[in-house]
Amino acid sequence: MNQYSLSSQFQGAFLGTVLGYRLGQIKPRSENLSPGCSLNWGELIPQLAQSLIKYQGFNPIDYWALVANHREKSPKLEISQKPSIPCPQGLNSGSEAAIVGFPLALFFHDNLISLKQLRSNIPEQLPSVWDGVLVMATAIAQILTQNPELHQLIPNLLKLLPTESALTAKLKQVQTLLQQKASLETAVRQLTQTSKLSYSPQPTVPNHFEPENWTALALGFYCFLSTPEDYSLTVLRSLQTRYHPQITAAISGALSGAYQGYIAIPVKWRLEFQDPSIWPSTDPEIENNPVELNPTQEELLELAQNLFALWSGVYHPLKPMVISFP
Repeated sequence: MNQYSLSSQFQGAFLGTVLGYRLGQIKPRSENLSPGCSLNWGELIPQLAQSLIKYQGFNPIDYWALVANHREKSPKLEISQKPSIPCPQGLNSGSEAAIVGFPLALFFHDNLISLKQLRSNIPEQLPSVWDGVLVMATAIAQILTQNPELHQLIPNLLKLLPTESALTAKLKQVQTLLQQKASLETAVRQLTQTSKLSYSPQPTVPNHFEPENWTALALGFYCFLSTPEDYSLTVLRSLQTRYHPQITAAISGALSGAYQGYIAIPVKWRLEFQDPSIWPSTDPEIENNPVELNPTQEELLELAQNLFALWSGVYHPLKPMVISFP
């Protein structure tokens, strides 16, 4: 039975996501051939949550515009790896799409039917993008229940997906690795080997949505489900994968933070979160990126409380809100 309050879980999910992302920023760059992190999630996630609060629900025009505008003002990554075509609305990979859905996952965690109905509002009608959002939302929903059955998390997610798809294949691999109690090294090796996967790509999915685009999500789920009771170990293992650590650690940090709540995040990490000299304001792999202020821990926690209040029906828009993030 989950011993943490739902409010604490909202806060843990927010702080866990952004902290995981920031830790990933200071790790060595990925050596894998896959589209990298194109957006500053430490800045964008709070903005997306603020959109839900501002409109007291999901406003697709504002929500997706934030993603698109954020992409437009972000400098391009160095093209030193495999060239990638930007995904519509600023997304480079399916794993990033899952993070975009994180605020929606919290807000609709007890009403997945309504979330599924939002599919019609997805940009460009890309089913692969929405699959990532739905997987993240359903995982968060199950984690936030009083009696989460983590061993059934992946099987439950697979029921939502097409029988043959890149994401389905990745999640099946994760389930097999968990059942085998495979080491992190084995998991990284198998999940990053995309050529041996058998699946039938959907004809409407753009060419740049390849199986590897779900690898960070798969690794994030593996790291969380293999060490669900320890937030710090989950995130550290995500960083050790060296596979686009910003995305992998953000996903595992979101899941672990939602599962254990704010209190499970190490005090030392929370204190260091407040020290701007430790955290880069931008991705170290991006050249000539202008310095932008990241949200503080207090702002993130207050934002999480506002979203929780909105979800529970007690949010009052006239009360002071968190400082808006530029």
